[in-house]
Amino acid sequence: MNKKSSNTLFLIVLTFLILTIAFLRHPDVKAQYSTWYRTKLFTEFQTQLKTNGLDPEVYWQFRERFSPGAFTREEKNTDFFTTFRITSLEEESTPLLFYTSEYLTSMDGLLLGDTRVRLNEFKAASTGEILLESDSFILTKINQSQYLFVFITSTEEMQRVNGMFDYTSKERELIKNQQWYNVTQLTL
Repeated sequence: MNKKSSNTLFLIVLTFLILTIAFLRHPDVKAQYSTWYRTKLFTEFQTQLKTNGLDPEVYWQFRERFSPGAFTREEKNTDFFTTFRITSLEEESTPLLFYTSEYLTSMDGLLLGDTRVRLNEFKAASTGEILLESDSFILTKINQSQYLFVFITSTEEMQRVNGMFDYTSKERELIKNQQWYNVTQLTL
């Protein structure tokens, strides 16, 4: 083997090695194989909740980073044009979007009623240890590796944070007394 082909081989191996390391260190890939990384992200999210309270945008980013997944919509209550459209409401709670990934599932929807009353209902139905709670969220530890996070906030916040809804005047009238809620179950 001559020096030129030796250098070429070296560069190919080095490039492959750099790309492999970069790929494995990418946050979306790392979340798929590293319990330590997911635990770190979850701990940071809990600190954020304790320090600054609920910021749905921070939650949205946490969910995507913790366990990359995909959304599906509840076809009974939504339609799709250029953004999702809310077409109907159910009596008490209306599911809109489902997020599914390997380590996290969640549902976003609309809820009728007082936030504190509704959170107390979630709290009463919970069988785990409540780790954090406020006027807008509850974080429960179900067992050593499973957690349940529930929050309720305004529909305006839903529109701002997730950008999947661009309320028409008809939708605004339909959802005027509703609130956005999210129920998330995650596994470390």
